[in-house]
Amino acid sequence: MNGWREDLVEVRPSQLHGLGVFALTHIAAGTRWWSVSLGEVITVSRTQFATLARSERSPATDALMAALHEYSIYLTSRDQMVLIPDNGRYVNHSDAPNSAAGVTATMLYSTAMRDIAAGEEITEDYATYDECPWPGVSPEFHDVTAPAGLAVTFR
Repeated sequence: MNGWREDLVEVRPSQLHGLGVFALTHIAAGTRWWSVSLGEVITVSRTQFATLARSERSPATDALMAALHEYSIYLTSRDQMVLIPDNGRYVNHSDAPNSAAGVTATMLYSTAMRDIAAGEEITEDYATYDECPWPGVSPEFHDVTAPAGLAVTFR
C-alpha cells in the first residue's frame, strides 16, 4: 500500500464504532492523508460476488462476505467492489465529516476538508458514496443509519 500516512494518522478504538482513524498531529485542510493505487487493492466483480453469494456457506465464506460488506467500497465507474486492505478501511461515518473521499482513474484517496486537530477522529460522510446496485448486497452496505464503520462507495 502506498499512501497510509503513518506520520499523520493511526488506528485506535473509536467511540463511534469499533476502530477508527485518528490524527496523530494537526492535519491542515487540503492534506491528503491516505491514498492507494487501484492496482494495489482487492477487487471483486459483480460475477465474483454473485458466485460467492450463491456458494455453500461456511465460517470462512461468511467471514469473507462480512469483510466485503464492512470494508469495501463500490466504484460505479468500474462496477466493482474494492476491498481496502490497509488501515484506511477504519474510517467511520459522520454527518459532519472532517475528511472526504475521492477517486481518479487510478487512485482512491482521502483529504482533510478542514483542519483536523491532533487526537481527533477522522470521519467521512457515507451518504456521499455511491450505492452498490448488485443483488445480494445487504442494505447496511449503503445505509448511513447503520452502525458507523460500514464502508460503502465513492461518488
